[in-house]
Amino acid sequence: MLPVSPFKKPSNGEDRQTLWQRVTRVTRREVAEAEDVLGKARAFLEWNGMPYMQSYKEWLGRQANEPMPIGDHLNMVAAAAHSAAYRKILNHLQSEESKARTALGE
Repeated sequence: MLPVSPFKKPSNGEDRQTLWQRVTRVTRREVAEAEDVLGKARAFLEWNGMPYMQSYKEWLGRQANEPMPIGDHLNMVAAAAHSAAYRKILNHLQSEESKARTALGE
C-alpha cells in the first residue's frame, strides 16, 4: 500500500509528480541528475575513444614503464617521480573509463 495517494494534488512548495514517480519514489531531480551523469559518461567515452587519446595513453604507458637510469642519484629520483606521475595519470584515465562504462551499463 502506498503511504501517499499517487492521485493527491501537490501541496504548497511540492512539485507535481507523475504516477510512475510516486510509485517508484523517484523524484524529478533524481531523474535530471541521472541524465546528467549519463551525458557526462557518454561524453567521456567519446573523448577517450579519439585517436589522439589512444596515442596519448600509449605514450603514458611507455613513459611509466621506461627503465630508470643508473648512476646519478638525482637523475634516478627524478626518473622515478616522473614514472610514478605518468602511471598515476594513466590509472586515473582507466578508472574514469571504468566508471563511465559502469554508469552506462556496458
